[in-house]
Amino acid sequence: MLRIFTLIFALALPGAALACQPLPLGSQFDVELPRDGSHNPALFNLAVLHAVNTARCNAGLPLLAVEPGLNNAAQKHSDDMVRLGFFDHASPVPGRETLVARVQAEGLQPNRVAENIGQDYMVQYEQGRDYRVLSAAECRFTYERGVGLTDRAQGLVGRTPAEIPRQTYASAGRSLVEGWLASSEHRSNLLDPAFSRHGAGFAVTEEETLCGRLIATQVLLQ
Repeated sequence: MLRIFTLIFALALPGAALACQPLPLGSQFDVELPRDGSHNPALFNLAVLHAVNTARCNAGLPLLAVEPGLNNAAQKHSDDMVRLGFFDHASPVPGRETLVARVQAEGLQPNRVAENIGQDYMVQYEQGRDYRVLSAAECRFTYERGVGLTDRAQGLVGRTPAEIPRQTYASAGRSLVEGWLASSEHRSNLLDPAFSRHGAGFAVTEEETLCGRLIATQVLLQ
């Protein structure tokens, strides 16, 4: 039985406001995400929730809890987006055209509801960096030899960087939430004090560019 929960505690710092310190996720969250749909939905959900609740705690907001029905709604929407090739809150699937319809289909009353969608590559790629393909079929990529300012600062000039690591449950959850927090609209959803429940899911495209795209959905409910 999975016994890892999103655990956060407030640490009193001298002369400072309370700071939220997330307890580390277990080693199972460092497992690479599979591309074939065989991932553990609970691990992904908790990885996203852990990152969201860290941000909410730092903002002095109540933490979110997992709602299984929202997990189902989120997973189905991600599956639909990948299967039908769209990326939108509106869906062409009958009975799931809107967020409200998707939540109601899971037996929940969406008095106040919001949805975040996001995407990332299946490797931990740093946007804007040149890379080369070692084996697309095996999801093996590496950056070109370091030449930029960041590479100079890190002493990578003239060196061949290591392979770009695959996404793990922890890295994917963290990356998605960081992206949402950087967007004013998505951030307002994540930090809305009215929300108390959350669900998340993802599916993966079949393209070979950087191992495919992770298409994620998060649903928030009062």
